[in-house]
Amino acid sequence: PVRSLPLTDIDRILVVAGRGDQVVPREQIEVLRRGWPGVEVRWLQGGHRAPFRKGEAVSIITEFLKKQFSEQV
Repeated sequence: PVRSLPLTDIDRILVVAGRGDQVVPREQIEVLRRGWPGVEVRWLQGGHRAPFRKGEAVSIITEFLKKQFSEQV
């Protein structure tokens, strides 16, 4: 996906990644970060779904969306 720019502003993109993810390894997240500088990447402990099971990802996503919304108003 990094060969073309996303349809939304890059600074409005959040990637939540697990440090131990075997489905989407760290290297792929780093490729994305280099290809789309400005993307916010948040690393959490665990594998592919662990951050969601613990609720950490939901908190991060909620925080990010609140920030995005407050900047629009």
